[in-house]
Amino acid sequence: MCALGAPGGSARFTRADRTSTVGRGDRLLFDSSHPYEFTGTGDRPFSTTTLHVPRGVFPLPARRLDGLLGRRLPGDRGLGAVLGGFLRDAGAESGACGSADLERLGSAALDLSAAFLAHRLIRRRSGVPPGVDVLLTAPRGENIFQA
Repeated sequence: MCALGAPGGSARFTRADRTSTVGRGDRLLFDSSHPYEFTGTGDRPFSTTTLHVPRGVFPLPARRLDGLLGRRLPGDRGLGAVLGGFLRDAGAESGACGSADLERLGSAALDLSAAFLAHRLIRRRSGVPPGVDVLLTAPRGENIFQA
């Protein structure tokens, strides 16, 4: 699976029957084992930051993640902005890091990505409309990530 961030420009993502347009700050989760297409839109070049994660490594059930595949996930605020900043800075500084540090950065990237996706899953399940910021919590003891 790939988690893509768009630091600049905009593009149209198409996979099977789903098309999404992503722009600056957006995130997109897609499965690279299936055919897909990116097409730049607008006047500015489209750039991406992509995190490749084996499907079985994400600490979230694949069945739940499938509902997010190919959908624009706003990432310009909150956890999405934290994730984007981390990936941008980690990429810029990776040359100054040793192999053990790079492994730790990879673990942190996975944890932040999972937190962001969990947040999106909670919002989707609760029916909160896009653009509305609320504190979302699952009832005590409820595991929303059961397969």
